[in-house]
Order: sequence, then C-alpha cells, then structure tokens
Amino acid sequence: MLALRRPIALLTFMVLLILLGFNSALGQPLTPSLTLVYTRANGRVGDIALTGSGEVLFTNYPTKPGRLWLLSGGFERLVYEFSKTTYDLYGVAASRDGDVYVSCPYTGEILRITRSGVFTVYVRASKNVGPLAFAPNGTLYFAELIPTEGYQSVFKLVPGFANDSEKMFEIPVYTASLPIGGIAFNSRGELFFSDGPRGRLWKLVNGTPVLYVDKKGWSTMYGIVFDQYDNLYFCDWSS
Repeated sequence: MLALRRPIALLTFMVLLILLGFNSALGQPLTPSLTLVYTRANGRVGDIALTGSGEVLFTNYPTKPGRLWLLSGGFERLVYEFSKTTYDLYGVAASRDGDVYVSCPYTGEILRITRSGVFTVYVRASKNVGPLAFAPNGTLYFAELIPTEGYQSVFKLVPGFANDSEKMFEIPVYTASLPIGGIAFNSRGELFFSDGPRGRLWKLVNGTPVLYVDKKGWSTMYGIVFDQYDNLYFCDWSS
C-alpha cells in the first residue's frame, strides 16, 4: 500500500531556469531565476528524476533501508522499499517507457522497477554506482558515488554480446577533477554535471567541463534532472 507523508521544511528542492543558455559573447555562466518546488524534513535526497507526467521521484540516501519516493500533489508517496535494512538507494532515472531505474551503492547494482511494479536487477556494475541519467537516445549513464583514486568518473552502459542479452559493458565517458553531485542530459543530448558541495552546474563540451551556472541563492547542488523544457531541477542539501 502506498504511504503518504506531509511535507515539513528542512531540505529544499528547487527549480533552476536555464532557458537562455550560456552567454558565449561574455564568456560567462548564466544567473538563472530560481523557484522553490518542495521542502523536506526527513534527511537528504540522493538523486531525483521526473516521470513522464512531470512528477518528481527521489531516493532517501543515505538513510537505510533504501526507499524510492514519488512527490505527488505536495505529498511524498512511497514507491519502493528495500526489504534488507543494510541496503541503500542513491541514483534514480526514469525511462521513456515508464520504467524506473535505481542504484544500490551497497551492492553495486542498478535495479529496474517496471510500471507494473515488477522488480529486477538490471545490471551488476563493477563500480560504486551513484547518480543515474538517461540520454535522449535511451542509453543509461551513471557516475561513481565514491571517487576512484581521488576522481569520480561517468560511464555509459551498452549491451553486451548478442548471445548474452543481460550482459552490459561500462564505457568510461568522463573523469572529473571536480566532485560529481549529479548528472543529467538536456533535450539536445548534452551532458551536464553538478559539483555537489560547490553548488555549480557544468556542461561537458568535447570532453571539457564548461561552467554553465554558478552558485547563487543556494549552497549545494545534487540530484540534477532536466524537464522537457530544459528547466533544471536539483536539491540543496544544506537548507
């Protein structure tokens, strides 16, 4: 049965409007307008995603057991909860067909929850899986939660051999010298990442990070996702 919880202020969700793009003439990142979407009282949020109808999905990382919540009509609705109390959930991404994917850092797995509620292991990754994001072409990307040798990397998952449909390969895409708080694609298929505790948004251009939005009016930036209009949702852990 789905549980409902009333919101109480502590942690903030915000909407970041970046429709005007990067000011290339001045070589400066944008200062966008900001709209508060939701405040939360029960711990941090690991990652966020948007459903096809525009509702917000989020995980409860680092709280255990891991839970997936849906923000609907100003209430938190429980979608999924791990039966094992030692398991956590971090990343979350929604595919265009309505399936939801979540990452479990404890096991290194990416899990799939279908629209009918069927739960399966999608892939067992060799990395400590954190934020998730779908590219417009349907390819699933993830970022490491814990740095490897001091750096976090972004990977994409590609199908394996034809005779092993369940095998997925992790292809490295980018290794950041900055912390990664979240990853997201806009409608044009451009990859962005936030630098978590530093509160900034970066765009990856030909393998090079370009500062897109500087910190202004918030402290941190985690769990980023674009809507269909390329507005950016993110959460601020410090509120």
